[in-house]
Order: sequence, then structure tokens, then C-alpha cells
Amino acid sequence: MKRSVTLLILCYNEEENLSNNKIKILSVLDKLNEEWKAIVLIEEDGSSDGTRDLINTWTKEDKRIRTRFADTRLGKGGGLVYGLGGVESDYVIMCDADIPIEPEDFRKMVKTLESGSDIVIANRKDPLTDANIPISRKTASWAFHILVYSLFQIPFRDTQSGIKAFKTDKLKSILPRIAKRYTMDVEILQRGIWREMKITEIPVHYIHGENECFNVATDSPSMLFELINLRWNLRRE
Repeated sequence: MKRSVTLLILCYNEEENLSNNKIKILSVLDKLNEEWKAIVLIEEDGSSDGTRDLINTWTKEDKRIRTRFADTRLGKGGGLVYGLGGVESDYVIMCDADIPIEPEDFRKMVKTLESGSDIVIANRKDPLTDANIPISRKTASWAFHILVYSLFQIPFRDTQSGIKAFKTDKLKSILPRIAKRYTMDVEILQRGIWREMKITEIPVHYIHGENECFNVATDSPSMLFELINLRWNLRRE
């Protein structure tokens, strides 16, 4: 019997990104279905644009696309927890709505899970990764990596990669309890390290999205505060 995979896309005001990447989403789904039983689950919480209407249209057109709606804004961490409540597959891939890597990369990530890893990170910083990332984003990412290592000693180079694959049962055991926004990736990885999970980074073909919602100037200060808060609360557990 084929094992199953869910491509979990977390959405908030992503109408444009979803519209621009529908063909790519379906290509990823087709690629995964060559070897596994795959579906797309789109989690949407409190969008003020046409995201929900667009998703509803898609679900009527393709039964492999499913939804999980929340009426209030949950944040990335809360959205993951809520979205995962609708996942029943063996593996789950958490992915940004702009689908910044190639279909073959998704296949490689699931293969890496089947080879023994519990968590797989699509590493945008690997020397073998084909990526075109703006210098401002690279600088902010480098500073964030140094800070994360200083506070948590997490050894991975790309903790904030928006594409991560998990064995579903493993992810459900390390869901974020503290971080609700961007730093939830750090919390998940920290909990995975504490549980001695095998975490692997792999190179990918990465395409930086023009409509990326993260803003270096406005979001960096809040990320710094979130990291310090996360470190403080984790030390109390």
C-alpha cells in the first residue's frame, strides 16, 4: 500500500500568490502522486482578501485539494497547529504559498524521510542550492542565524526555511506551544533536538518570491523580541 503525503500550505491574504502558483501546486501534487498518495491541504485563517473564495473554487475543481478554515488570525504557529488537525497522512510537507522550490525537490524531501530522517529542511543556504536571494534578505538571514545559534545552539543553517517535511507523528509531538509567528520554526527544531530526532538539510532549487510577506525592516525587531521570549520560556520548561 502506498504511503501518504499532505502538502500543507498555510495562508493569510495569499490570494495573489495562490493564483500565480496554481499550476506549480498541481505539478507538485502530480509529482508526489507518482510514488505516494498525495493531497494538498490549505489552511486559511482570517484573510481579508479573496483567499478563501479562491480556495473554495479550487476544492470544487479538484478533490485532491482540501481546506481547513479558521475565522480569526492564528499566526504561522497557530495556523500550523490548526492545519495539522486535518492531516492524517504518513508525511506532511509544510510549504509557503509561493511554492519556491521545484516539484522534484519535494520528492527528494519525502525520499529523505523514507531514508530515516524525521525532519527535512529545504536549505536555501547550502552551497549546492540554486538561489537568487536579495542581499538585504541574505544579511538579515545571516544575522538571525548567528542569534539563533547564540541563544539555542541549533546547528542548522536555515531554520527559517518555509519548506520543511516531517513524519506526521513526529511533528505532532513537537508542535509550537509558545511561538505563534515566525519563530515557531525555531521552537519546533529545538523540541525536535530535545527528542533526539534526525533532522536533515538538503539543497534545493530555490526561487525567491517577489510577493514574499516578510519585510526585513519592519519584521526583524519583532522577530528579535520573539526569539528572546522563546528562549526565556523554553528555559522554564
